[in-house]
Amino acid sequence: MKIVASFYTLVSLLSLGVAGTPPTAFNLIVTSSESLAIPVVGGEYMNLMTSTCMTRARVSSYMNGEEYIQVIASNGHVIPVPVTNASSGIWESLSGARTPRADPFLGRDPFMSLVPGSLFARRFRNAMLIPHPTTFTLLAGVDNPAAECYEGTIGYARSQNLMIRLNVEVSIIAPPGHDREGQTLARSPRTQFRINTMQSRDFISGDAYYELRREATAILGIPNDQNWSSLIHLLPLIQYTIYVSDQSEDVAARIVLAPEDYVELHPSGGGRLLVTSPPFGSGTDALGLNFLKHAVVLLDYENNQIGFCEPVY
Repeated sequence: MKIVASFYTLVSLLSLGVAGTPPTAFNLIVTSSESLAIPVVGGEYMNLMTSTCMTRARVSSYMNGEEYIQVIASNGHVIPVPVTNASSGIWESLSGARTPRADPFLGRDPFMSLVPGSLFARRFRNAMLIPHPTTFTLLAGVDNPAAECYEGTIGYARSQNLMIRLNVEVSIIAPPGHDREGQTLARSPRTQFRINTMQSRDFISGDAYYELRREATAILGIPNDQNWSSLIHLLPLIQYTIYVSDQSEDVAARIVLAPEDYVELHPSGGGRLLVTSPPFGSGTDALGLNFLKHAVVLLDYENNQIGFCEPVY
């Protein structure tokens, strides 16, 4: 994996080296349904949402007329975090070790929204989603985001709307040893991508996806389960070019995934691609957990920006 931020978008924050209030840190889990979630008291969890915003909070006597849930931070402290709900806002009353009930109408697990305009965004000026080899951390209220980035640099794009949409171009690049090494094999035109913390795979469409599928079929013999581990180095690279905005030609960051970054190997010898086409009817390209494993994402609520950088690990 490689992240290259354009020179004019590299940011060294003014707060570099200045001690401030420590950020609120949440250790995240990946649920059995392959969603990112915050553990809550009672052994339950709340899924993180980046594609929807709260419509209302249940009015109660908990705090400032808004309902909160007690979330356990990584430092062991129990902090109140606003509960959000994309449908009717109907929740059980919360106290002590009680946990929220999934919306009976939607049949979904409880969730907390990270999008601009959410209660979370109003509580914290920013949030950083930081990948680690086997898990993720969510930092909220970070004084010095650059300290969490390799070489202290961040490439910024403007958030398109409340669903955290980005303008992205996807290219399929020939790998080392290919007769067209380093050349673009296919490219999908710039389109809107959303960040999706509720899906393990990335969704890409157009020529880029068809070329990736064609290469994978030819090399791996999909859907046959042969020994993928000895073949994945022959697969192409995937390059995500993130533009500053849909009206701009300036590039915020280029993020390149090698085959080992988007192929999941199975003990049987086969595996699966963690990049696929959008579900039928959704029409939405998305950067899922596979992408998020390889890039730090900064949600800068104060300036309506989304930053990308390479993890320090």
